[in-house]
Parts: sequence; structure tokens; C-alpha cells
Amino acid sequence: MFAASLAKVASGFLWRQVDRWQTRAVLALSCATAALAAVLALNVDEFAGPGNLFAHAAVFFLITLAYEGMINGRMLYLIKKASAPDLPYMVASAHALVWAVGIVVAFVAGYLASARGLEWPIVIILVFNLAAAAWTVRLPSVRDKVTAPA
Repeated sequence: MFAASLAKVASGFLWRQVDRWQTRAVLALSCATAALAAVLALNVDEFAGPGNLFAHAAVFFLITLAYEGMINGRMLYLIKKASAPDLPYMVASAHALVWAVGIVVAFVAGYLASARGLEWPIVIILVFNLAAAAWTVRLPSVRDKVTAPA
């Protein structure tokens, strides 16, 4: 819990600084961070003793950091990309789509975990996030309609 809380605090500063450079970078780096968390999760049993505790904490830290970056990056991209009249519809559609896809992916990952082992859902997370990181860098650039606080 401490690692996740620390990541929530750190993400506010980190992703705001990255967004000043480019919103696509927030999305790509947060996906890459989630992929790094998946790699660490696949290897967490390699650490013995207290190292195992810190490895688990690092997984939760990284996944929370990535989640916050994805949520904030998606919303910032939509805000910068959409016109004012379309913004509520785009935000609502994005939320609905993310949750619908998330439920399906969670169902498939849960089935694979019970049928094949716990590694498979983590591998799915790794592959999806690597693909998402590669895809988000190819998104069209957006005009900065939002000014970040200093």
C-alpha cells in the first residue's frame, strides 16, 4: 500500500513534467512503465529474503505509476484533441470503451491464469503494453489547448 501511495504522489509530478514536453510521451512512457512492471513481476521470485519484499513493492509502485500516467495521459490527449462540443462525448466513449475492453481482458486473463498458470496474464500485460507504447508514439500530435500550472 505504501508503494502504491508513493507512486500516486510521484505520478502527479512526473507525468506533469513529461506532458510539458508531449502528451504522447506520457502515454508511451506509462505503457513502457507497465511493461517494466510486468517483467519485474515475472522475475519477482528470483529475489530472496528482504529483496523479495522490495521487488513486490517495486511492482506495485511501477504499476500504479503506469496506471496514473495512462489515465492522465488519455484524458489530456482527449482534452487537447477534441473540440469543446465533442469533448463530453469523447470522454464518455473513451471511459466506456476502456472499461468494456478491460472486463473482457480480465476475463481472458483470469481464465488463462487458472488454466495455464499465473505467468500468462502477466505476459498478456507485457505484450499489450509494449504494443500500446509503440502505437501511442505514432498518434497525431495535438495542439496544446491546456496550459499546465507552473
